[in-house]
Amino acid sequence: MNVTEVTVVGNVFQSSLDIAKEVLQILYEELLNNEETIEELLPKKDYLWEKNVTLKNRMAAAVEAVSNPQERGLKETLEKLPKFLFNVDECVKTIVTYSERKELLLNYPTAEMAIEHKLGANNKVFAWDLPFDAKYSAEFLRLFYSHKYPEFSFDEENIALVRKD
Repeated sequence: MNVTEVTVVGNVFQSSLDIAKEVLQILYEELLNNEETIEELLPKKDYLWEKNVTLKNRMAAAVEAVSNPQERGLKETLEKLPKFLFNVDECVKTIVTYSERKELLLNYPTAEMAIEHKLGANNKVFAWDLPFDAKYSAEFLRLFYSHKYPEFSFDEENIALVRKD
């Protein structure tokens, strides 16, 4: 190879690395923003949800590595780039899952009022009693139960919230 070819290869590598860095950075920031929003919307701060902690750490490491390839060396960065980009698919799927969780939590105050309204008329509320899709109704009942559990029991088989006597 002559000097011109080495320069061209170096420029192509740097351009590819810049694109990878932008993609990873955008996805990482979206992941963090969604996690933060979900944490803020939770009706109970210690509510367990499907947070992908390992992905967050892997994405942070990937962004750091492609942002500073000089620290690790271009050879090591190039060798690890496919591993970093492998996280992209998982990150996109996780962002979709987080977006659904965020949407659910944004609608929870309305669901909470509907549950309380139904409980005012009856001591038992089934998922199908609520004016939401069954999948979301079940999750709304679980959320409601999670922060008011001393007063209620949750029937997982029938997906029903029952007021304790």
